[in-house]
Amino acid sequence: MEMRRRKYGGVPETVIEEYLKEKIESIGGICIKGNAHNQRGMPDRVCILPNGVIVFVEVKRPGLKPRPNQRLMIKRFNKLGHTAVYVNTFRMIDTLIKWLQRIMIAHQVVSTEQVCNRMDCSDRVKESWKEYVTKYGGG
Repeated sequence: MEMRRRKYGGVPETVIEEYLKEKIESIGGICIKGNAHNQRGMPDRVCILPNGVIVFVEVKRPGLKPRPNQRLMIKRFNKLGHTAVYVNTFRMIDTLIKWLQRIMIAHQVVSTEQVCNRMDCSDRVKESWKEYVTKYGGG
């Protein structure tokens, strides 16, 4: 164990993960532990930021990369139009934070009363949830 820790930079994953959490909170977000016990490969953290920005983050210790099932899950989230990444150093987290700040500024906000009613939605449709449910059903 000690040999492996030295080989990969000596910084435990928990320290990298705590740094990510602190940095996300410093820009007004929350960083939730993504414990999906029934879904192998689920990223470690779900970061929910202002202006409707959400990013899934797999955390590794320095020198390590995601396992194949984790890489597959990151690809799946990205293919669905979500942001999913992995980080394994403090510098990668700092770079991610700068990038997320730019995204938050550019991202349009849609209130909780609005819904996008198209599968290919890249621009948000401003229709209240109640109007949508009344029009298309839902109980």
